[in-house]
Amino acid sequence: MNQYHEPGDGLQELEAALAANGDVYADDLHLQLEALAESGEPEALALLVRALDSPNVGWRAEAARNLGFHYDLRQQPDALNALRLLLREDPDATVRQAAAAVLPLHSTWPDPWLTDALRHDADGLVGLLAFEGLLKLAGLPQGEVQRAMRRARSGQLAVSLEGVREVVGERSDAD
Repeated sequence: MNQYHEPGDGLQELEAALAANGDVYADDLHLQLEALAESGEPEALALLVRALDSPNVGWRAEAARNLGFHYDLRQQPDALNALRLLLREDPDATVRQAAAAVLPLHSTWPDPWLTDALRHDADGLVGLLAFEGLLKLAGLPQGEVQRAMRRARSGQLAVSLEGVREVVGERSDAD
């Protein structure tokens, strides 16, 4: 067991901090949140889903990351849809970045939410994460994804749907 979590430990503290809109990074609460997510306890899933609606950016971003990395969201459609909505609608780029980073783990090619973020999100990192996610969902080997990402970061490849098509090859279902 993680030093931050024994069964039943920490949940009340996290619940209280979330309810009080406390700082998730104070007193290592984000580490407790991660340990709780790793435990797989049903209460952890419920807490993380509630945290997606927090007015606090840190809670929303940490909840998105922990849901995405520690749960199979294909079995949790409400949580998956909440992450999709964060990607499209959250006013904070950090939260949209977290959603863009984890959605490819729970989706299939061509994910319309990532495609929409690639086309329309004003934050460059959200676009880059959506671009990378689409390349992974297209089934490219990791080495090819890494090469494409280096080209994109250096400006040799457009971070766009056209750039995805260039790397993946033309796919009629990418539109």
